[in-house]
Amino acid sequence: KTIELKQGWNLLGVSQDSSIQDTDNIIDDIYMYINKEYELIDSILMMAHEGYMVYCNQNGYIEILSANSSSGT
Repeated sequence: KTIELKQGWNLLGVSQDSSIQDTDNIIDDIYMYINKEYELIDSILMMAHEGYMVYCNQNGYIEILSANSSSGT
């Protein structure tokens, strides 16, 4: 699924385990709320029903790929 993100902070969440495909390199940082604080993560994998704060250096698009989809659709 294609998602439009704006420059600056964006809040993302997914209903099933997924990964992010950022072909335009618009994402600088991804934070996840863990143990009552936001922690910088170095993974493009997103767990279902968790919230992620994503900082983008410009407006653009990313693809959210389902972890259980072999074709990425």
